[in-house]
Amino acid sequence: MAGAAFPAVVLSLLGAATFLVGSASAAWHAQVFVVGGEPRGWRKPTAPNEESYNHWAVRNRFHVGDFLHFKYDKNDSVLVVTRDAYQLCVVDKPTLHFEGGDTRFRLDHSAFYYFISGAEGHCDAGQRMTLRVMVPQQGDGSKAPAPAEAPAAAMSPGGEDDEGGTFDPPPGPRRSSPPGSGGAGSSSPGSGSGSVSRPPPHVAPGADGNKTSAAGSMHDASSSPSLRGHRVVLGVALAELLLFLAA
Repeated sequence: MAGAAFPAVVLSLLGAATFLVGSASAAWHAQVFVVGGEPRGWRKPTAPNEESYNHWAVRNRFHVGDFLHFKYDKNDSVLVVTRDAYQLCVVDKPTLHFEGGDTRFRLDHSAFYYFISGAEGHCDAGQRMTLRVMVPQQGDGSKAPAPAEAPAAAMSPGGEDDEGGTFDPPPGPRRSSPPGSGGAGSSSPGSGSGSVSRPPPHVAPGADGNKTSAAGSMHDASSSPSLRGHRVVLGVALAELLLFLAA
């Protein structure tokens, strides 16, 4: 009788393992946001009625592990700056500096981030952006939210953040793009890359012209309460199998 029941137990364990793996793959995945949406990208505003970059940022939801994809002209740049430098359009001492026309920047921790253009007069003309990055919550999906779901409270009516704060890179050496470097920026986590060193993940259309894509799971699956529960279920099933075999 034990021999006849053994296949059923094995199938049960396989089902539990499949459920666990499926839950892990369905967990939150990082998104790649094309800044400003397509085909606009990162550039100096050319019309007074153009959507500001802050308004674009408010319409989206950014989580730790997501990427910002800046697409811009070769004579432009992306500067990561402090809140004060953002407000005054100070380009002299950025925290990070990227050139080359194509930069992917990883949002590696929860904070307000501040970006401005390094080209003369561009920041004053509106080529700047501040956004808030949040920690992924259980149940967050991989799709960008509708505009009404975006965290509008993260910005004040004037476009500035309400809480302040400054992007603080993780400890350790970092490199910024020297003039004439051909776009090679910092490649350490939390900073970015002046040029994409490998083909970017498949990009699918998102809300209102923005494009997002799954870029691999950037969330620590072991910290998910639901995954811990699945592991408990699998452990109980394995224990039952051992007891069954011992009998």
